[in-house]
Amino acid sequence: MKSFLKSLKEEFQKPLAANVQPLAPTNTQPQSYTNAQPPSYENIPGIPQNGNEYSKLLGYSLYFFEAQRSGALPANNRIPWRHNSALTDGHDVGLDLTGGYYDAGDYLKFTLPLSWSLTIVSWGALEWFDGYQLSGQTGYLYDMIKWGTDWLLKAHPSPTVLYVEAGIDTVDHDYWDYANLLLQHAVDLFNFAETKPHQVYTVAVPQAKEAYESSRYDDKLVFAALWLFQATNQIGYLDKAVHYFNEFSQDEWTSAINWDDHSGSNYILLAMLTERAGRDCSPWKAEAEKYLDGMVNQRHKECHLTNGGLLWLKGDSDSASLNVALNISFALLVYARHATTPDKIRSYTNFAVSQIDYLLGKNPLNKVYVVGAHHSSPKNPHHAGASGGTDIGNIRHPPVSRYVLYGAVVGGPDKKDRYNDDREDYARSEVTLDYNAPFQSLMAYQVMHANYPPPYLAF
Repeated sequence: MKSFLKSLKEEFQKPLAANVQPLAPTNTQPQSYTNAQPPSYENIPGIPQNGNEYSKLLGYSLYFFEAQRSGALPANNRIPWRHNSALTDGHDVGLDLTGGYYDAGDYLKFTLPLSWSLTIVSWGALEWFDGYQLSGQTGYLYDMIKWGTDWLLKAHPSPTVLYVEAGIDTVDHDYWDYANLLLQHAVDLFNFAETKPHQVYTVAVPQAKEAYESSRYDDKLVFAALWLFQATNQIGYLDKAVHYFNEFSQDEWTSAINWDDHSGSNYILLAMLTERAGRDCSPWKAEAEKYLDGMVNQRHKECHLTNGGLLWLKGDSDSASLNVALNISFALLVYARHATTPDKIRSYTNFAVSQIDYLLGKNPLNKVYVVGAHHSSPKNPHHAGASGGTDIGNIRHPPVSRYVLYGAVVGGPDKKDRYNDDREDYARSEVTLDYNAPFQSLMAYQVMHANYPPPYLAF
């Protein structure tokens, strides 16, 4: 963990993309495919070629985030079909809100899911940084995080103002002490949240309801206080987290972990951080393990496995089923080394790996739900740029996406393990930043710990 934090601070004081390979020659043609087999990843600068498939998948995920960049792209952009875009975002309010990431297959940017995605990637890097180092991906990791946090700084132009939704635009990297700057913005935003009436953000910004309507705010206060304790080591923030947890008398959490509901992850953080602080962590470990055991053994209401073995939570999994399974797997592997018994360590690890294997081909369809990774991968993710089409009235044209959105994790199959590779079926085929965040972290884990290749190499 310390090596990642030290390296991160050093890297954030360098220009963007200081450690990545140069862009391919300018005469390189955009990669596209119309048959079952996409072009070799060996043609993509920076994708690992060390023989470890998990390293390749880790590189693919970082490539996907790069494909989501908005604004003025750097000289070493690896996505030949992407160009500068939305260079006037924020001008209508007298601000520069350019840059950042497009949230999904459209051209919108959102603060809440982006913050969640960056947190999960960074958390995973804190846990499994060696996976990035072994794969030669640390430079791409730093740039991926910085591209997002640069935009979050712009979206917070003053202590009591936060823009939560924007179109698309460019980014400026002219910050001299980046880590301290980010921390000050985090402290200001937490203070802002504490001093204002507690409410979900969509009350203040109803325009955001259609895409990302928030269902609660209490979990966000706990989550923020815990990460401020992690960043500052000031015990007062841990006390605030416990205070807010108790104040809201939160019920037993049985829902999925995602951008909207951080509740399950709060149990895990409370257990880990109270242990680090030398306090009695046993009550928090008991609650964390009650939550995780319920997922692993399907004891929670409306929680079961599909016939193919995918974790399914009624309501949560009806759209983006893989995101539910991957977020739970991330939580299981983060917490496993803190578990109270060897049996729990094995149980959490084995269940998480089973969900990773499902994603990578061990499912009834033998389908790999990562675009461009295998001939069985989806060919038509719900993504305007990659599709190559321009007519929203005919979203299925062209019938096969013109460009390969390497590394993108699609929403996933239905509860009967069925998947229709249809661009219009966004519940199954959509790609988003927060779908890829746990996937990327899990691939870093697999680089370090997997003793067998992904299932798709067997077919």
